[in-house]
Amino acid sequence: MKQVFILVLLFTMIFSYKETEKTFIRVNQLGYYPKAVKKAIIVESQAADFEIKTLDGKTVFKGSLSESKYWDKSGEYVKIADFTTLTEKGRYFLQVGKFKSCQFEIKENLYKDAFKSALKNYYYIRASIDLEEKYAGKWNRKAGHPDTLCYFHPSAERGEGAMSSPGGWYDAGDPNKYVVNAGVTVGTLLNFYEMYPNFVTDNFSNIPESGNELSDLLDEVKYELDWVLTMQAPDGASHFKLTHKGFGGFIMPEEDTVSRFVVGKSTASTLNLAAMSAQASRLYKDYNNEFSENA
Repeated sequence: MKQVFILVLLFTMIFSYKETEKTFIRVNQLGYYPKAVKKAIIVESQAADFEIKTLDGKTVFKGSLSESKYWDKSGEYVKIADFTTLTEKGRYFLQVGKFKSCQFEIKENLYKDAFKSALKNYYYIRASIDLEEKYAGKWNRKAGHPDTLCYFHPSAERGEGAMSSPGGWYDAGDPNKYVVNAGVTVGTLLNFYEMYPNFVTDNFSNIPESGNELSDLLDEVKYELDWVLTMQAPDGASHFKLTHKGFGGFIMPEEDTVSRFVVGKSTASTLNLAAMSAQASRLYKDYNNEFSENA
């Protein structure tokens, strides 16, 4: 029994040491631009100096840590390692005594991969279509929620009956689809496109529409807009959402076959639909005149 206790104690000590080693130095794990400010946070340390090293252990920068100060947001005493003057591109780690940070890079286009992943996320949450392996990789799945027969909820004020409302994006944490939420996302993406029209090119995201000589950002947003436009009622107002009567379970989309409902109308959803339509009509005019006219 004593031997078991000692082994458990040793394991705990080793685990605690590794955890400390991982969290002792905090750097931007994505990295830093060559000409940007570059700082790391050193937690609860008595050390005075730090080094930046290449992955093969070559020291390329030495510096002094700032004075220790209490940071009430984390409840810790911290020091700052400032290595702003290191501008040479490469992959490095920061070392304080025997402790090493995780690896980080100094390079141009630092956040392009993160942006690319963020944009591709919208493809992964498409409703109503198969996500093929050649586009979705290991996250491929079968189509879920065709939404070709969506019943009118009493709040929709459409009487009995149903409508077709396929496509669009699932919401962040459930398989429902919301017009107001679409407005925030579509507006953000289209505003980005207006500011940087050449950043997202055709074939940027590897989606089914890639290769059509149109920005993959505009292609992805159009998939959502095609659904949004189905949510406009005959009186011009916009329904609020397309949903289960409750939230779905933790199952794959193709396994979720309960009835879906078109719910409510609201000022917020109507204004969001109008704003999305107006911006899309202007931005797609030179690429898809029919869509621009219908938006």
